[in-house]
Amino acid sequence: MEIKSQLHSLSAESLHQITACPDCDLLVRKQPLKVGGKAKCPRCGCVLYTNKPNSVDRSLAFSISGLILFVPANVYPLLSLDFSGRVQHGTVMSGIIEMYQAGISGVATLVLFCAVIIPLVKLVVITFILGCVRLSVKLKSLILLFRFYRAISVWGMLEIFLLAILLSCLKLIDDADVIFRGGFFAFSGLMACAVMISATLDEGYIWRHLDRSFYD
Repeated sequence: MEIKSQLHSLSAESLHQITACPDCDLLVRKQPLKVGGKAKCPRCGCVLYTNKPNSVDRSLAFSISGLILFVPANVYPLLSLDFSGRVQHGTVMSGIIEMYQAGISGVATLVLFCAVIIPLVKLVVITFILGCVRLSVKLKSLILLFRFYRAISVWGMLEIFLLAILLSCLKLIDDADVIFRGGFFAFSGLMACAVMISATLDEGYIWRHLDRSFYD
């Protein structure tokens, strides 16, 4: 009760300078960080926040690159299999369709959502949010969009899909010649963009911008 009353007595500006440790719930007052620095919890050592340089510009560049790569990654063949002169090409969508036709619709639906729909939605949403932040556009709906983005982030599994492709190639390498096509390299680039968005995105900065947009 004492802590609650103390928090109520603080101004909104003061509350912005306080963060809670996600591991031990210790309330810590934020301190200025040098570029690239990390603030850690004095109790458990958990990383509380970071100061990532040019976070918005870099994350926006990777998200736009991901949107560009999304089309060839899902349209062009990922690889070709040469069985004694008989060549078969495979795309992401053709693999999903074949799984439906084989009767494993549950797996096909999961792959469709985790490898196609959710990654596309994530890219569109984060590009829109970062674009608004970069242009100083203030929309209250951005808070809901960012919450939605963080909620679906755990369902984007491009790296698992790529690993499954590589493992399948290793199993087929003794029976057929495996030729990687442009779609595979575009898909690899798409996965790299998704990883780099997570690495360069400063969520604390985004939240502060959205918070100002909400209260203005």
